[in-house]
Amino acid sequence: MQAENNDIQNKFQAIIVCKDYSDFLRVTLPNTKQIFDKVIVVTDPKDTETIRVCIDNDVLFILSDKLEETKTISGGINEALKYVSKNDWVVNLDADIWLPLHTKKILKSLALDKKCIYGIDRLMCNSYEDWEKFNNQELLLNQFLLGDRNIMNNEYHPTGYFQLWNPIGSGIESYSSPQNLNTENINYDHADTLHARKFDKSNRKLIPEILCLHLASEPNVGKNWKGRKTKRFAMEAII
Repeated sequence: MQAENNDIQNKFQAIIVCKDYSDFLRVTLPNTKQIFDKVIVVTDPKDTETIRVCIDNDVLFILSDKLEETKTISGGINEALKYVSKNDWVVNLDADIWLPLHTKKILKSLALDKKCIYGIDRLMCNSYEDWEKFNNQELLLNQFLLGDRNIMNNEYHPTGYFQLWNPIGSGIESYSSPQNLNTENINYDHADTLHARKFDKSNRKLIPEILCLHLASEPNVGKNWKGRKTKRFAMEAII
């Protein structure tokens, strides 16, 4: 659907929680900062590599101890929400997600419902070698395997690698988990699902026009949910 004229002025802001993922962020951030009107990276004060990537790309970063304290992305996202316009759109974006530059044009063209949360599908790039082949046009985007969607009880839950929502428009102004759930032991694999569940199932939508590449240094479904375990995403990973 095409956007109404007044919707074209909507701004899109990206929040990236990045702890120990600087190798991926260095690859994805140059595109990300061209797509979104504002990009905020939240990282741990000890993660000097991520800080350097943000400085090199002239992107705002926030240092937060909450990533270590809570073991979830929620604390980091809520820190970043203090620095965005809650009347505009916010995208929770993982550091290992590469978006094509035409994503910006697509987002600006859509008639998005501010009561909804939106997700996109991902194509799985499971090695630095395949990433290099893609950059050299030896692999095409449609040659990567499509990743699974987060479907539970026949309900779609936009996953945390890309969650687009409007805090004021939806009435959901924070990323904290539902109050009736004990979240003390929730890890990175659950916080995004809990956030999606705040939206009625009819308000969880897929944007089929956008596909991202989910970068990985090795096949790792679930391997990093409790902290980074996989090898670095770099040329040395394939030597």
